[in-house]
Amino acid sequence: MTFLIKQGNQYLSADCSKVSKKPKVKEVKGIYGMPSPCTVHEFIECHRPDSLDLDYIERNFGIVETYMRASATDGDDGGWYIEVPGSDTKSGNPVIIEWA
Repeated sequence: MTFLIKQGNQYLSADCSKVSKKPKVKEVKGIYGMPSPCTVHEFIECHRPDSLDLDYIERNFGIVETYMRASATDGDDGGWYIEVPGSDTKSGNPVIIEWA
């Protein structure tokens, strides 16, 4: 399965075969604190298969970017981050996803 990220007038494709459902990812420009398409891709790709509840994200947040911003913690440098627990990552180690 693949998903598309809209960037300007182009769509970027990324392999998402390990995710059980196609996540909604769309361009969100100019909204303070929203992660970039590359950050969203990094967030999705670090998860182990079926560890993201995409039905929950879609139902409650609409898109992955909104979920990430709502779940993020303010960083010391003025940016945001989410820590993905090791139990949810492919590596088994916690992963921190940061954006400005």
